[in-house]
Amino acid sequence: MTLPLNGIQVLDLTRNLAGPYASMILGELGADVVKVESPGGDDTRLWGPPFWEGESAVFLAANRNKRSIALDLRTDEAREVMERLCRRSDVLLESFRPGALERLGYGYGWARSLSPGIVYCSVTPYGEGGPLRDKPGYDPMMQAYSGLMSLLGEDGRPPVRVTASIIDMGAAMWSVIGILAALRERDRTGKGGIVDTSLLETGLAWMTIMLPSYIASGVLPERHGSGVDMIVPYQAFAASNGHMMVAAGNDNLFRRLCAALDRPSGPVHGGAGGLPPARGRALQPDPRRGGRGCRTADARVRHRPGGRPPVHRRVPVGGPAVPARRRAAGPAPPAARTGRAPGRGAPGARADRPAGGVTVDTGINPPHEIRTPPPRFRGDPGKADPEHIRAAVRDLCDRFPDAYWRETDEARRYPEEFVRAVTEAGWLAVLIPEEHGGAGLGTYEAGLVLEEINRSGGNAAACHAQMYTMGAVLRHGSDEQKRRYLPAIAAGDLRLQSFGVTEPDAGSDTTSISTFAERHGDRYVVRGRKVFISRVQHSDLLMLLCRTTPLDQVRRRTEGLSVLLVDLRDAGDRLQVRPIRTMINHETNELLFDGLEVPVENRIGEEGRGFRYILSGMNAERVLIASESLGDGAYFVERASRYASERVVFARPIGQNQGIQFPIARAHIAVQAARLMRDHAARLFDGGEEAGAEANMAKYLASEAAWEAANAAMTTFGGYGLAVEYGIERKFREARLPIVAPVSNNLILGYVGEHVLGMPRSY
Repeated sequence: MTLPLNGIQVLDLTRNLAGPYASMILGELGADVVKVESPGGDDTRLWGPPFWEGESAVFLAANRNKRSIALDLRTDEAREVMERLCRRSDVLLESFRPGALERLGYGYGWARSLSPGIVYCSVTPYGEGGPLRDKPGYDPMMQAYSGLMSLLGEDGRPPVRVTASIIDMGAAMWSVIGILAALRERDRTGKGGIVDTSLLETGLAWMTIMLPSYIASGVLPERHGSGVDMIVPYQAFAASNGHMMVAAGNDNLFRRLCAALDRPSGPVHGGAGGLPPARGRALQPDPRRGGRGCRTADARVRHRPGGRPPVHRRVPVGGPAVPARRRAAGPAPPAARTGRAPGRGAPGARADRPAGGVTVDTGINPPHEIRTPPPRFRGDPGKADPEHIRAAVRDLCDRFPDAYWRETDEARRYPEEFVRAVTEAGWLAVLIPEEHGGAGLGTYEAGLVLEEINRSGGNAAACHAQMYTMGAVLRHGSDEQKRRYLPAIAAGDLRLQSFGVTEPDAGSDTTSISTFAERHGDRYVVRGRKVFISRVQHSDLLMLLCRTTPLDQVRRRTEGLSVLLVDLRDAGDRLQVRPIRTMINHETNELLFDGLEVPVENRIGEEGRGFRYILSGMNAERVLIASESLGDGAYFVERASRYASERVVFARPIGQNQGIQFPIARAHIAVQAARLMRDHAARLFDGGEEAGAEANMAKYLASEAAWEAANAAMTTFGGYGLAVEYGIERKFREARLPIVAPVSNNLILGYVGEHVLGMPRSY
């Protein structure tokens, strides 16, 4: 018989129970599963007793229908084998700690580069996000942490664990559901995707009935032994020869139960936990009690095992889930409190809904999330539908309203959730070629993404560098560098969000920078200072421009500069980061390099030619910054025109006054004109034509138009424009930055005067 998953290849990198049980289910359905174990074998091989012919019974129970191979994933030999296995695989299943497999070089980007339609499933304790993502966790801990153990056992007695590994096995089942759904999506669209499942969310999924019941009643769930709170009788009772389970789920069944218990052939004896004896009369529902609801309330008192009152004890939910020495241990919070337990924030964990005007976090969504890879546009990239891009980005931004950006601004907090969402949706990979996991589009489409982010009220500056730093790697990086970095960046496993050029004493005179990288064998040793370098704390890589030949030893000032990719994760104390507080939430820093070592293999292109590599990406940078300003301008115009139409003073809308209406109209015209120049510059650049003048002019026009719109909006809103809750003052501050950075508009005027109009150099 042909099984449903016949022909599906599964690469199993899981261990212990949850992941192996999931891959075993896939094997039972016909998939060909190859399990990769460390040289020491899966931990469960040693779980026992019992053992069966020397093998752990637990290991055998979760690993049938598989083939197995032992590999040390840190070796080059293992990488060759893994690449062969991955190329033929439809599904990769892993249960490493978040980020661990990526650090070994086997993340989703790697897998997708070898098998573009692969479904990549991760099973983790707390999910890929949240404050507990790096902590270990096992089934008993999650039974406690999810609140499940607070409902098991008898009232007044210690919590009880479900003997079966219900969290592990449940997570496995959810993983399989997610994998099957992703495979179905691949059949429909040709795209693979990512499936994330967590043990904690699986525990919360088992609370599907209890949490809404608490929300409905406001009463903390109690332990009821073998019974339940909402149906009586629905529990085990003592009988003369042991215990019997009684389940009367409706009034009709209860009548039939009463009739059966009244028969002399089946006596039921009373006592602790038992029904009272019939005593010769029929056990029929009392009409005065109003049916099952009142019968349940009455029985809560009469049938509580042992007659003990409920015990309510406070449990420290907010404490650390993993004490010293990384033991996996956690408290057992009451079920009603799990919706606020730390560690939430993993994908798919929340389902917010209004209840009486209050937002309630039910926490009962399916404990897996399926994410599709970066958007792919088949055929000519130039024919990607701009409106499709705009609409898709707007949909994503709707999840991050003004209140989100206001909170991050007030807290001076990096918008990590937003950046992660944009990355996972693939929008930061639009410039990366398809063969490396991106969308293979141009700066025009990338500009649309950034424009819509700012138009929605967000701030694309939190993540835009990953787009405009791509140029140097794409045009001048080696094939090996592209294979190493681009798939991981496209998948979100690696961030290139930081760009180090500006120095305190050089400013806009880039050729005068003094940060120096001295070569020692196969490494450069870097010393010097950089300033206004943003997002260092939230990037894995830094693209650094530095001198490799002293300025006094080169024929031309533009020579002797090189571009290095610095792995910030390995920088240690050789790199000091000093944050600079500015008027906007644009995390920027001063960097001090004190003997930082960078491998020569991390150099982009040839030594000494870095200045032209950086210049080649600056036109793209100008186009992308112009796009952000266009988004800001549209934001101000749309908000101001709407407010001017709704705000009534002196019995008429203020927009009826020319002093309000005309500045908004002028700003709109300026934004539209700047958009035409941006589009023209982007198409020239994407077509491989010279676009220096057009890119600079687009940046100038867009930033000036946005600032004009900002002032018009501030005038329109009046005093309310200064109120934080309206959002105008935040965007007003943000709109001022592009006039001076990353290049001053005065320098653009100087460029146009000299290189376009042929006048003498003005600086």
